Amino acid sequence: MSDGVLVINGPTSNMNAAIDYGGGSFTLTGGTLVVVGSAGIAQAPSASSTQYSTNLRFSSLQSANVLVNIQTASGEDVLTFCPTKTYQSLVFSSPELAAGSYDVYVGGTSTGTLSYGLYEDGTYSPGAKYGSFTLS
Repeated sequence: MSDGVLVINGPTSNMNAAIDYGGGSFTLTGGTLVVVGSAGIAQAPSASSTQYSTNLRFSSLQSANVLVNIQTASGEDVLTFCPTKTYQSLVFSSPELAAGSYDVYVGGTSTGTLSYGLYEDGTYSPGAKYGSFTLS
């Protein structure tokens, strides 16, 4: 993947994966990728990718139609997404991701414009902080 926007509301069964390239590879060099689905065999872009990505695995199922938000440690939103299915894995990649710390929130509201589950512009009012991660 080198450009564009790809949103996948994937399978809810742990025997299936939203991204499944088996023994091959999935090189990501650009664009925005948002994938939610089961965590059983979830895959993220290959290590050969040149753009940062994360594969977040939640400790329990997350509800459909409840916002998930990722923001920088300084509070800048990089993702506000409303999944259409329950999920336990979130794979995300964007040109906006860089080395550093990020916080993950579940719930809350957004005043942005909704398109294919992604909120653009607007303001995100945080739900519950789920956790943090660091990209390096």
